[in-house]
Amino acid sequence: MEFFTRMSLKSKLVTIVAGFLSLVAILISVLSIIIERREMAHLALDRVDYALAGFASTLASSAEGFASAPPRPETVGDLARTTSPVRIDPSIVDKVMNTLDIHATYFQLLPEGQRFERLMTSIKTAEGTRAVGTQLDPAGPAHQALIAGQVYVGEADIMGEPYITRYEPVFDGQGRLSGAIFAGVPIATVGSLVLTTVLQLVLPTLALLLVAVLASRHFISRALSPVRAMVDIVNRLEKRDYDVVITPPSTQDEISALARACVSLRNDLSAGARLAASAAAQEGERMQQQAELSRVVADLRSGLARLADGDLMTPIASTPDNPFPPAYDSLRESFNSVIERFGVMIEQVNGIARNVRVGAVEITDASRELSTRAETQAATLEQSAAALTELTQSVASTAERAKMAQDASFGNRKGAERGAEIVQDAVAAMQGIEKGAEQITRIIGVIEDIAFQTNLLALNAGVEAARAGEAGRGFAVVASEVRLLAQRASDSAREIKTLISDSTRRVDEGSALVRKAGESLAEILVRANEAASLVADIAVAASEQARGLAEVNAGVNQLDNVTQQNSAVAEETSAAAATLQTQSGDLIVALSGFRTHQRPETPRTEARPRPAERKGAVIEANVVDWTAAAAAVVNGPRANPVRQNAWAEF
Repeated sequence: MEFFTRMSLKSKLVTIVAGFLSLVAILISVLSIIIERREMAHLALDRVDYALAGFASTLASSAEGFASAPPRPETVGDLARTTSPVRIDPSIVDKVMNTLDIHATYFQLLPEGQRFERLMTSIKTAEGTRAVGTQLDPAGPAHQALIAGQVYVGEADIMGEPYITRYEPVFDGQGRLSGAIFAGVPIATVGSLVLTTVLQLVLPTLALLLVAVLASRHFISRALSPVRAMVDIVNRLEKRDYDVVITPPSTQDEISALARACVSLRNDLSAGARLAASAAAQEGERMQQQAELSRVVADLRSGLARLADGDLMTPIASTPDNPFPPAYDSLRESFNSVIERFGVMIEQVNGIARNVRVGAVEITDASRELSTRAETQAATLEQSAAALTELTQSVASTAERAKMAQDASFGNRKGAERGAEIVQDAVAAMQGIEKGAEQITRIIGVIEDIAFQTNLLALNAGVEAARAGEAGRGFAVVASEVRLLAQRASDSAREIKTLISDSTRRVDEGSALVRKAGESLAEILVRANEAASLVADIAVAASEQARGLAEVNAGVNQLDNVTQQNSAVAEETSAAAATLQTQSGDLIVALSGFRTHQRPETPRTEARPRPAERKGAVIEANVVDWTAAAAAVVNGPRANPVRQNAWAEF
């Protein structure tokens, strides 16, 4: 860290840029390695799956003891055992190894101990021979998956070397586990491929990093060249060389702002040097002015101290042997004028305070009398307001009952209207019944005509049957029965027509009665409307009366409240007048502490007649402005008699 602080700004910036670019390059390289390793692992698994599928297909077609099996979930090698002994040519596994660079193995299941033994494999032992006869590690995850009849895909150690593997179980015709097939590639092979790819990526990255660092160093050096010029300028300003020429660069960055700030600093330092020279020349003059100012402050301090003690008779003096400074003589004259005028004002205020005290005594007495009369007026007005409130409530109750009567009248009118509508409906129904009776009469006439025609037809049929002789006897019986039926239908039609005529007559009578009832209801409805209109007018008038009384009541109540407030104001005025009297005395006592050239006077306590001597003063009952009322009591005529019924006139 100490080495970094001793470095120049250019070296620091280059170091920071180089470190940042290196960090970015390392991050990109690490991400590339991770992605490439993952891709290589996926590619290796795809190659293993392809090799295992080819190995299973070759065993099914070229080796004894195997056959193709139906596809199963999660498997790529569709292989099954047959009942024939297993014979596998070593060239099969060598072909897979030489073609795809993938190791292949066939395991047979040993019944004793449930272990898998390599029957044929391309994996070599440490001595360089095929690892035929070796067993699969019982503690490994692949063994557990195969015993459970499942596929295992993942990493596994084989002969002390890590592999990317795929194991699939092999079943016989009865579905029993009889062996397994294997395909795998060493992880070292995948790692070498990854390392080759990483080297191909890292070398160009390092070259680009070096070029970027060199370019950054060049651009930083060019960007910091104006800063070195600013350092030289500041060093010359430190040596008080204010004639240095500063040329701000044409750019709009922080260095240009620094150059402009240096120009302002040079101008300020030059102006400061000139001001320091003139200040040194003015220091002597300032000392003389300081001495005169000290004399002025001392005299003003003593004069203000006397003024604080109440002395208004001693001004600030200016003697020939010790004259007041001429530059501040106007201040001395102003102070002397102030204390002289202040003394005159104190005397005037003292006289006014005495007069105020006398007036306060008179106002106190008048306010007490006014408060008493206001209380009496408020009590009378309160009783009037209570009586008016009862009257308003009574009128409001009457208006409410008139409204109820109006509602009842409206209800009766609506009932009459509904009755009229019902009668009209009944008339319409009677008219419909009349029309129906007429139609029934016409239908009965048609039935009579039909019965008559049927009777004629039956008679003709009987004549024709008689002519036919013995052969028409049965037809004559039928014609006789038809004639009887026609006669009965004609009789029934006559009876129905008689009943319909009677019903029609009664319906006509009912229709006439209903029409009369409708006319009567219409007259009742007209009279109900007239009564409802009268009740509505009464209700409106009662409501208006109640509203008017309510407004009058509100006005009286408001006037009562105002009267109560006026009474309270009168009492407060009386108390304020008493307080004013006391404070005027205190003011006189306070003003007596000032010493002036005028001679003090004795207080005048009988400047005006006492209010008790003016019992003839008039207080109008309808006065609202209490200030004017008080003035009338104090200064009004004295010969008018007091009106005892003033509130009654109000």
